[in-house]
Amino acid sequence: MANPTVEEVLGVLRPSFQGIDLRGIVVALGDKQEWRNVFTVIRFSDKTSQEISAEHDRLIKLNAIPAKILNKRSDGNTEPYKGMRIVLASITTDKLDQLLDGIEQNIVNVNDVHFRIFDRDLALKLKNQEMYPHWVADKWQTYYWGWGDQIANFDGTPNGQGKRPRLDSRDLDKQARSIGFTDFQQLAERIIEQSFGHGIGHAFQIFAPIYARIASVDQLNDSIKVIGDFHRALGDLMLECSLQENKQGDHRSGRSLGKKPVNRQTGNRKFIRYSRNFLLTESPESGRIQVSLYKQASTRVDLDNRQTSLGSGIRSYRAFTSFVPGQDITEYLRGLTSGTILNCKLLKKFISKEQSKVFEYVVTYLLALCHLNPILLSNLRHDFVNGGLEAGSADIMALAQDGSVILVSCTTGMPDRNKRDMLIAARTTIAQRINIFPRTIKLVLITSKPSVSESGEEIVELASTDLEQLWERIQGGNLSEARRLLGLESGSSIF
Repeated sequence: MANPTVEEVLGVLRPSFQGIDLRGIVVALGDKQEWRNVFTVIRFSDKTSQEISAEHDRLIKLNAIPAKILNKRSDGNTEPYKGMRIVLASITTDKLDQLLDGIEQNIVNVNDVHFRIFDRDLALKLKNQEMYPHWVADKWQTYYWGWGDQIANFDGTPNGQGKRPRLDSRDLDKQARSIGFTDFQQLAERIIEQSFGHGIGHAFQIFAPIYARIASVDQLNDSIKVIGDFHRALGDLMLECSLQENKQGDHRSGRSLGKKPVNRQTGNRKFIRYSRNFLLTESPESGRIQVSLYKQASTRVDLDNRQTSLGSGIRSYRAFTSFVPGQDITEYLRGLTSGTILNCKLLKKFISKEQSKVFEYVVTYLLALCHLNPILLSNLRHDFVNGGLEAGSADIMALAQDGSVILVSCTTGMPDRNKRDMLIAARTTIAQRINIFPRTIKLVLITSKPSVSESGEEIVELASTDLEQLWERIQGGNLSEARRLLGLESGSSIF
């Protein structure tokens, strides 16, 4: 999408501006002694012209700027200082169109200073020029337009002998040192209050602050909450929320979560706080949420945008947040044993189509039915072991009401030495982080394969046929036997 033009940006943002802050440095050389721009920044502002003038007075006092190089005539109506001059001007917004028309003709006329913007004759259709977003952390964002190289080399008008006097950065440094600065760059940065350097940016810059923003984007259980602020003078705005979901092969599929108006409210407050919620009808396993704040002018003018990563894990567990028919669980477990899982209803309606993920959540569901309070470790909210474990080393941690802890690893393959060693290592890491003895954590390794051979180690290993037995005991209300199948002693049962 093309960037909006100067006219379109100002058409949207202009109501929020009260004054225009112009700060620049100009030079005069040659017989005509015309003032010419070295470096100028124009910022539109929600401050009044009087408040901008007060800021300029602060700068003059803080930096001890001599009166002879300011944009004010000396006593007795003598000519202003010729050479280098600082221009500080506060302009009322009713002069905006006059200012823009002058820029189109390569001329700026403020207070008693009339200067040429660029080193050559230039006429451009400024209002048709594109403006670009200029993002600054922790500040109001801006739209930006600039022109001309930031290189201080000038040719003056020819003298009587036809020679053209020249001026370069060494001359500017000399002028800056004459009023107490180390070089021209330091002077420019003190006056402009932003970075200055040759080859960086433009010699003439316009900034239009966007007094509207997205402060935060948070994921709730089943919705996205967006909070922000905007200047009431901007009128009614729009929020748009979309989901960029991860698909197989690292492909992202985008879908809109809707658009909602951000309406201007009554009252005298300059800035208004807004809050909007977008429903996640089908919570994805992972992906990114993108939120845009914009206003529709002759074209869409984006005011701010924000992206945030979705949490993973437990959000895809929403398939089980309501009642799951028992026949669906039975069909799934029988499908594991018989190899016909692809046709089962549970797999088809589960958000993630990865069989390993579905298997983890089914195991989590069964553990919950055993009153073991399982935590899915792939959920970032509970990932206190993040960075300390290898991928797949442990998938679920469950806590019984008597304090027993179970660490579970799920696999769609056959358990081997590597999987067992990784689960034991995970137990050591978790025990250290929650400050308990490793041996107090019971280990369970569950495979979706129909059978498994006992390893003879301290790990309880279960296959899909064992999960079918676990499910039968749960359905029969025999939770003590179900827990014993998981390796918990019958004496630890609370039932």
